[in-house]
Amino acid sequence: GSWQFFPYQSPERENDNAFLGVIGDTKFSHDRGFYDTPFSVTIASETEDATIKYTTDGTVPSETAGQTYTGAIPIETNTCLRAMAFKTGFKPTDVDTHTFIFVNNVIAHPKMSTDITQNPVWGPQMRDALLEIPTISLVTPHVIPDEPIQSPPEVPVSIEMIFPDGTEGFQANAGVERFGGQYTVWTKQALRVSFKSIYGPSRLKFDLFSDTPYGGD
Repeated sequence: GSWQFFPYQSPERENDNAFLGVIGDTKFSHDRGFYDTPFSVTIASETEDATIKYTTDGTVPSETAGQTYTGAIPIETNTCLRAMAFKTGFKPTDVDTHTFIFVNNVIAHPKMSTDITQNPVWGPQMRDALLEIPTISLVTPHVIPDEPIQSPPEVPVSIEMIFPDGTEGFQANAGVERFGGQYTVWTKQALRVSFKSIYGPSRLKFDLFSDTPYGGD
């Protein structure tokens, strides 16, 4: 006797997993990108009385995991902010991810080679070098302290392309796995990102190679 939303097709089967509606996507006051000074991020949803949960440690928020959003979130260093909105009886949003990068903090990161960052010649060039090309941010809750990502299994990931000049990039939820070099153990690994409907979009629609016939798909 009332309208309901069914997120999946179920031909010749009982309709199940019905929702009263779909929650409006989360909106961030600041876009992903490069920053020099601290700021605060607000998150909102058009759905009235929706509860927003967020994380800053790479994990996916849920109704029971993460922090409940109650006001502006201070961003003072490199941060991967992930958020979802929930409301009883409604289909929750997907997880939105925004990576905020403070270039000076990147240079000072302990995993950066001090042979370069503190070199009298190369050190002063680090900031301009990091802002010379786009940055790819991969965010995943997958954690194995002593091993890199293996193949298989494929693990869920958020991928963002961030342009230093403010050009609009993209963010998508996808899968990532180790690719190539299966019998070498290096700290840095070659990874392959796969776009599949089980994670998000099944294809990446972005003009990634604008100067080739393959741009835009």
